[in-house]
Amino acid sequence: MQYAYLKNKIMTDSLKNISLIGITSLFMPLFTDWWWYIPVCFTGAFLWPVSGVKNFGIAFLMVFLIWTGYAWYLDLDAHMSVAATLGEIFGDVPPAMMYPVSGIVGGIPGGLAALSGYLWSKSRKN
Repeated sequence: MQYAYLKNKIMTDSLKNISLIGITSLFMPLFTDWWWYIPVCFTGAFLWPVSGVKNFGIAFLMVFLIWTGYAWYLDLDAHMSVAATLGEIFGDVPPAMMYPVSGIVGGIPGGLAALSGYLWSKSRKN
Protein backbone atom coordinates (compact mmCIF):
# COMPACT_ATOMS: atom_id res chain seq x y z
CA MET A 1 0.00 0.00 0.00
CA GLN A 2 2.79 2.40 0.93
CA TYR A 3 4.66 1.55 -2.28
CA ALA A 4 1.63 2.30 -4.48
CA TYR A 5 1.13 5.67 -2.79
CA LEU A 6 4.79 6.59 -3.22
CA LYS A 7 4.81 5.51 -6.87
CA ASN A 8 1.66 7.56 -7.53
CA LYS A 9 3.17 10.62 -5.81
CA ILE A 10 6.36 10.35 -7.88
CA MET A 11 4.35 10.12 -11.11
CA THR A 12 2.16 13.06 -10.09
CA ASP A 13 5.14 15.23 -9.14
CA SER A 14 6.92 14.32 -12.38
CA LEU A 15 3.86 15.31 -14.40
CA LYS A 16 3.64 18.59 -12.48
CA ASN A 17 7.25 19.38 -13.41
CA ILE A 18 6.65 18.49 -17.06
CA SER A 19 3.46 20.56 -17.14
CA LEU A 20 5.10 23.57 -15.51
CA ILE A 21 7.96 23.64 -18.00
CA GLY A 22 5.71 22.84 -20.95
CA ILE A 23 3.04 25.42 -20.20
CA THR A 24 5.46 28.22 -19.40
CA SER A 25 7.36 27.48 -22.62
CA LEU A 26 4.29 28.57 -24.56
CA PHE A 27 4.28 32.17 -23.36
CA MET A 28 7.48 32.97 -21.45
CA PRO A 29 9.72 33.40 -24.53
CA LEU A 30 7.41 36.16 -25.70
CA PHE A 31 8.02 38.28 -22.60
CA THR A 32 11.47 37.41 -21.28
CA ASP A 33 15.01 36.65 -22.37
CA TRP A 34 16.55 33.29 -23.24
CA TRP A 35 17.17 32.32 -19.61
CA TRP A 36 13.48 32.15 -18.62
CA TYR A 37 13.57 28.39 -18.17
CA ILE A 38 16.25 28.34 -15.45
CA PRO A 39 14.05 29.75 -12.64
CA VAL A 40 11.13 27.66 -13.91
CA CYS A 41 13.13 24.41 -13.73
CA PHE A 42 14.49 25.37 -10.31
CA THR A 43 11.02 26.20 -8.98
CA GLY A 44 9.44 23.03 -10.33
CA ALA A 45 12.08 20.81 -8.75
CA PHE A 46 11.91 22.76 -5.50
CA LEU A 47 8.13 22.51 -5.21
CA TRP A 48 7.81 18.90 -6.43
CA PRO A 49 11.06 17.05 -5.71
CA VAL A 50 11.17 13.53 -7.13
CA SER A 51 14.85 12.58 -7.14
CA GLY A 52 17.99 14.32 -8.29
CA VAL A 53 18.39 12.23 -11.43
CA LYS A 54 14.70 12.36 -12.38
CA ASN A 55 14.42 16.11 -11.82
CA PHE A 56 17.57 16.67 -13.88
CA GLY A 57 16.32 14.35 -16.62
CA ILE A 58 12.85 15.89 -16.80
CA ALA A 59 14.19 19.44 -17.03
CA PHE A 60 16.96 18.50 -19.46
CA LEU A 61 14.61 16.62 -21.78
CA MET A 62 11.91 19.29 -21.75
CA VAL A 63 14.32 22.17 -22.38
CA PHE A 64 16.20 20.11 -24.99
CA LEU A 65 12.99 19.48 -26.93
CA ILE A 66 11.83 23.09 -26.59
CA TRP A 67 15.15 24.59 -27.70
CA THR A 68 15.64 22.14 -30.55
CA GLY A 69 12.13 22.76 -31.85
CA TYR A 70 12.38 26.51 -31.42
CA ALA A 71 15.75 26.66 -33.21
CA TRP A 72 14.31 24.65 -36.09
CA TYR A 73 11.20 26.86 -36.19
CA LEU A 74 13.24 30.08 -36.28
CA ASP A 75 15.46 28.66 -38.99
CA LEU A 76 12.48 27.86 -41.23
CA ASP A 77 11.61 31.51 -41.73
CA ALA A 78 15.16 32.86 -41.89
CA HIS A 79 16.52 34.32 -45.10
CA MET A 80 19.83 32.57 -44.45
CA SER A 81 20.03 29.43 -42.34
CA VAL A 82 21.66 30.13 -38.99
CA ALA A 83 22.28 26.41 -38.52
CA ALA A 84 24.18 26.22 -41.81
CA THR A 85 26.28 29.25 -40.88
CA LEU A 86 27.12 27.84 -37.44
CA GLY A 87 27.89 24.47 -39.02
CA GLU A 88 30.43 26.13 -41.31
CA ILE A 89 31.99 28.00 -38.39
CA PHE A 90 32.41 24.77 -36.41
CA GLY A 91 34.10 22.98 -39.31
CA ASP A 92 31.58 21.73 -41.87
CA VAL A 93 29.12 20.31 -39.37
CA PRO A 94 25.82 19.47 -41.10
CA PRO A 95 23.10 22.02 -40.34
CA ALA A 96 20.78 19.30 -39.03
CA MET A 97 23.29 18.58 -36.24
CA MET A 98 23.23 22.17 -35.01
CA TYR A 99 19.64 21.88 -33.76
CA PRO A 100 20.44 19.13 -31.20
CA VAL A 101 23.60 21.00 -30.21
CA SER A 102 21.42 24.01 -29.43
CA GLY A 103 19.13 21.76 -27.42
CA ILE A 104 22.04 20.37 -25.40
CA VAL A 105 23.35 23.88 -24.72
CA GLY A 106 19.93 24.83 -23.34
CA GLY A 107 19.21 21.52 -21.63
CA ILE A 108 22.29 21.37 -19.43
CA PRO A 109 21.56 24.61 -17.51
CA GLY A 110 17.91 23.60 -17.21
CA GLY A 111 18.88 20.23 -15.75
CA LEU A 112 21.39 21.79 -13.38
CA ALA A 113 18.78 24.32 -12.23
CA ALA A 114 16.35 21.48 -11.51
CA LEU A 115 19.04 19.54 -9.67
CA SER A 116 19.80 22.64 -7.59
CA GLY A 117 16.12 23.11 -6.79
CA TYR A 118 15.83 19.47 -5.73
CA LEU A 119 18.92 19.64 -3.52
CA TRP A 120 17.79 22.91 -1.95
CA SER A 121 14.36 21.48 -1.17
CA LYS A 122 15.97 18.46 0.50
CA SER A 123 18.31 20.67 2.55
CA ARG A 124 15.38 22.78 3.79
CA LYS A 125 13.50 19.71 5.03
CA ASN A 126 16.38 18.43 7.17
